[in-house]
Amino acid sequence: MQNPILIGFMGAGKTTVGRALSKALNQPFQDLDQVIEATLKQSIPSYFEANGEAAFRQVEKELLAQHLSTENVLATGGGTACQIANQELLLKSRRPVIWLKASDATTIHNLSGEDWQKRPILANKSAQDVTNLKANREHFYRKTADMIIQVDQKTPEAIAEEIIQRIS
Repeated sequence: MQNPILIGFMGAGKTTVGRALSKALNQPFQDLDQVIEATLKQSIPSYFEANGEAAFRQVEKELLAQHLSTENVLATGGGTACQIANQELLLKSRRPVIWLKASDATTIHNLSGEDWQKRPILANKSAQDVTNLKANREHFYRKTADMIIQVDQKTPEAIAEEIIQRIS
């Protein structure tokens, strides 16, 4: 079985579910945003501010390409699957791409617990702005995903188990 790649909007639980999935599959876990920060030796918000979104997306694409060939469960950033070059990489990887889909209420709840203002794409945005951005990105996730897992009202372990059952 190929290790899955998790995509979806911010606050859907990609990192948390990825860790649970990694544990259940006894496979290593990589969070692409953490890989990016380690490579850049700075936070994504500070890199974004200094270099802009286009420079960030180029780094993201390069690191995504590198990590698709490794044997790990991979959680991507919320915007990763929204870039055409990344969609092509994900589709060519032949690994199951799982869209973790959360309702608007779950998204707002999860993001408010971690201060969405720290996320460069959401800085100075309202809850309605977040909901609108999420709606605008959903067609990218749908286009790229092999399957959709609704995450509302489920524990990370239950979501991981559902993913395992569906990809087995």
